[in-house]
Amino acid sequence: MKLWFKILSCASILTLVGLVGAQNSTAPIMPPQDSLIPALMLKLDWSTKYVNRGVVRNDKPVTLGTVELELEGLYAGVWGVYDWTHAHDRNNGRMNDDDYGWYESERKYRFEEFNYYAGYYYTFDDVLGLGPLTIDGRWTYLYYPTVHELNSAEIALAVSLDEIYKTERQGVAAKLAAVYDYEWEETWMCLGGAYTLILDEEAKWELVINADLFWGDAAYLRNFWDEGGPTEGNAFTNAVFGATLNIRVAENFVIAPYMNLAYALDGRVRDAMRANNYNNRQAFWTGIKASVAF
Repeated sequence: MKLWFKILSCASILTLVGLVGAQNSTAPIMPPQDSLIPALMLKLDWSTKYVNRGVVRNDKPVTLGTVELELEGLYAGVWGVYDWTHAHDRNNGRMNDDDYGWYESERKYRFEEFNYYAGYYYTFDDVLGLGPLTIDGRWTYLYYPTVHELNSAEIALAVSLDEIYKTERQGVAAKLAAVYDYEWEETWMCLGGAYTLILDEEAKWELVINADLFWGDAAYLRNFWDEGGPTEGNAFTNAVFGATLNIRVAENFVIAPYMNLAYALDGRVRDAMRANNYNNRQAFWTGIKASVAF
C-alpha cells in the first residue's frame, strides 16, 4: 500500500506540472461537438493467442472486442475475450475425462473474460515544450464468467506525452501507467513508447512500432502466478515489442494487422512461465484488428 501511495504521489506531481505548463491550453483531445451526443467506438480483434501483460492466458485463437461511448473526455465501455477453441478441453491432452479446467462443462465456445470500465481523460495542448500531455484516470471491473473467484476491480492513472517528437511523417509518444487492484491488493506499472511512420502521401497507411515494459510488486507476482512464481520483492516482469500496420479504409474505419513478441525479464518469472503448459520465456502472436467510430 505504501508503494501505491508513492506511485499516486509521483503521478500527482506529473499532473500538477502539466497543469502549470498548460495554462494557455484550450482544447481537450476530443474535437468540439455540436450536441451532447456521445461518440461510439467499436473494435474487433482476432488474435492467434490471448496474451495479457506478456503472459499467455490462452494459446489458441481468440476474438477480442470493445464497445465504448465517449463524450468530452468521459468514457465508458466493455471489453471481452471470446474463446473459439476451448483451450482447456480434453482434446489437447491438458485435462482428464472428469476435469473441465476453468469451465463447468465441455462446451467449447464461450467468453473467457469481460472488463467493464469507465474513466475520464484530458489533453493539454503543450506542456513545457514537450507537446500534448494527456492525463487518464480509469476504473475497471474484471469479470470471469466461469471463474468467479478471479473477479477483481482496479483503478489506474496514466500520463502520456503524445508528441515527444513529430514531423509530417513521423512521431514518437510515451506513456506511464500505474494500476492498483484493490481486490487482490496488488500494484503493477507499464512504461511504453511508440514510433509512428506515415507511409503514403494521403496518410492512409501508417506503421507503428511499440515497446512496453511491465513491473509488478510482490503481491502482483504472488497473485499472478498463484504461488507458482516469485513471492518476495518486486520485479520487471515482461517486455513486449510489437509492430502494427494501420490501413485507413475510410475516414472512420481502420484495419490493422499486427504481430507481437513478449519476453520474460526476471529469472523467477521465466521459471514460473516454463512450468506452465502454454507459456515459455518468450511468446509470439499475430492478429488483425478492425475499428470503426461514429
